[in-house]
Amino acid sequence: MGKALKIMVVVILLLSVATLFLAYLNYQKRDVLVGRNNIAVPAIVRLAGTLEKDDPVFDGVMDVRGRDMDDVTARVIENPTESRFWDNYEKTMRKFEETGGAMMNVQTRLSTSSAPDAMGAVIKDIQERALAQMTTLNNTRKALTAVREELADTIKELNALKKEGRKILANEEALKDKLATAEAKQKDAEAKANRALDNERDLKDLVKEKEQDIAAEKERFVALEKEKILLAKQLDEAKDELSRRGVRPPVDDGASRPQGVATMSAGVKGTVVSVDAQYGFVVVRLSDAAMEELAGPAESRTGKIPEADVMVRRHGLKGPAGDFVTSLRLRAVRNDGTNLVMADNLPAWEQVPAAVGDEVFYQ
Repeated sequence: MGKALKIMVVVILLLSVATLFLAYLNYQKRDVLVGRNNIAVPAIVRLAGTLEKDDPVFDGVMDVRGRDMDDVTARVIENPTESRFWDNYEKTMRKFEETGGAMMNVQTRLSTSSAPDAMGAVIKDIQERALAQMTTLNNTRKALTAVREELADTIKELNALKKEGRKILANEEALKDKLATAEAKQKDAEAKANRALDNERDLKDLVKEKEQDIAAEKERFVALEKEKILLAKQLDEAKDELSRRGVRPPVDDGASRPQGVATMSAGVKGTVVSVDAQYGFVVVRLSDAAMEELAGPAESRTGKIPEADVMVRRHGLKGPAGDFVTSLRLRAVRNDGTNLVMADNLPAWEQVPAAVGDEVFYQ
């Protein structure tokens, strides 16, 4: 009995020693676990603080229109065809609020919970939120890829439109230059038209003045015609008287007339302005110098001039006497400043009939 008790005491002693050794080892492990736990808990708390507690609220795309897909033409389109980009936009794309989503807070759970699986539950929640945010991140990447492609297409289209816009602006500048040139030509044409109208009015005034001169000349011609008729009647009476007396009158052919008593300097004196072939009547417009030489200064003229014989020529005429036309005898002058002189055509000198525009000269 005593031997058995001794053996039992020894066994108990050995077990006590083993227990003390194991307790010592466990105590060392406890210090390691406590140290690790002191490091892991704050790390898990910090990790949870980086994860959102719930999924962010997606409010949808905010009033963004699709890209205009119609070609750019001169036709106005009130409701153009738009791309369906935003309709196909990834619905899982989330729109964060300005303050951001609420973050996970596991520190309270870990500090207040005594459940043996508290840490496991927290880690499981963290894992689930991490997976959810990874899904959101992947969806965001896909959506951003679609946005990048849409942006690239938009930039390409915008660059093409800007290129076309530069061409349009260049054409517009060219058209502006052409328009300015056309307007300048139009103004020049209007100025020419105005000058033409002014010239037309001047011509009308000149024609009116010439018509008045012609009317006055006709009146003068009628008066001279009456005077000529009276002189012809007196000449016939004189011829009859000479015939009764048996005297034969000389033939008036121009050659037998005495030469005009007036003398003038040699040179061009004027032009023929009217011809009456029926009565041998010619109207000559003398130059101012010739008029003063023949009738004296304007202020002392009386309307009477000495007779003077002048000659008429037509440049370019190739007649029997070259450009010589005929000879005239100046008879009377109009005392109205027009320098018009009445003259008789001398038939004996006539090579061709006188015409308006022929040059009158004295030699």
